[in-house]
Amino acid sequence: MIVIDATVAAKWYLFEADSPKALTVAGSPEDLFAPDWIEVEVASAIARRHRMGGATRADAEALISDWRRDIGLGRIVLQPWQQLLPEAADLALTIAHGLVDCLYLACAKRLGALLLTADDKLYRRAAPVYSSVKLL
Repeated sequence: MIVIDATVAAKWYLFEADSPKALTVAGSPEDLFAPDWIEVEVASAIARRHRMGGATRADAEALISDWRRDIGLGRIVLQPWQQLLPEAADLALTIAHGLVDCLYLACAKRLGALLLTADDKLYRRAAPVYSSVKLL
């Protein structure tokens, strides 16, 4: 069981240096979990790529459509962010990190799962409070 954050899932759609590693995770037999907020974050990353000139509008629309299709197919088991919010807020205050990122940490802690992230800052701040955090 692996909780992935948006930095990992976005690499499935936006080619980046670690995309091959992220795609390996996508194809693994492990069940993948995330707070349902990931839907917004990955779509936002795709829109940002377009806004910064890294993708045409048509390409961005197609990528967002692919992302929504994959979510609909259950590629990631989504957990309601509202249920994770109290623990995420506590973690955000404890590790002095962003609340949205701490939703993923709270999800991993609640499930007793590995948290996989491509965010070095989240990794460094989360590791002291949760030993099952891995950097992509």
